[in-house]
Amino acid sequence: MENNLSLSLIPIGGVGNVTKNMYLYEYNNEILIVDCGLGFADETMLGVDLLIPDITYLKNLPREKELLAWR
Repeated sequence: MENNLSLSLIPIGGVGNVTKNMYLYEYNNEILIVDCGLGFADETMLGVDLLIPDITYLKNLPREKELLAWR
């Protein structure tokens, strides 16, 4: 019997930047989001209030993927 289980760690921003951390642990069809950080704009970023990770990867996921969360 072939076992196709795999675990992937996917950094979504924040690598080398403390304020915009977000890591995804992807296991088969489940994704766990860890450490979703944000940053605050400085005086040079007019009109920007918050800096957040780019979640394009999550927006483009196939429907069979399941996002997991806990409180």
